[in-house]
Amino acid sequence: MNGGFFYVYVLSSVAGASRHYTGWTEDLDKRLKAHNAGQCPPSARFRPWRVETAVALRSREKAVAFEKYLKSHSGRAFALRHFKRACPSYPGPALAPRINRVQQATAVQQTLNRAFETGSAPETPF
Repeated sequence: MNGGFFYVYVLSSVAGASRHYTGWTEDLDKRLKAHNAGQCPPSARFRPWRVETAVALRSREKAVAFEKYLKSHSGRAFALRHFKRACPSYPGPALAPRINRVQQATAVQQTLNRAFETGSAPETPF
């Protein structure tokens, strides 16, 4: 399954739905088999795995950079927003409270911005 592409993938553990692994490869089928055979130490403990999301890129450099981004704090937030429908447990319960606080802070900021623009007091007390 290559065709000149590099794949950035998100795996979901079949054994524990809140476990995910993000990586990149040139051969997605072969890499999934390696994960499920326990050949990748970071993921061996939570096998078997299934592919939840895979993005095909022509550039190795872009694939490596996108994988690195998805493993960052803002990348996990991006994945939560954009991959959540495909994988309801992604990125797992550990990040959900942090995401909720960011969403709440964003809502407060938007309310304050509207109040400032209209010259009125905010609708809800802070």
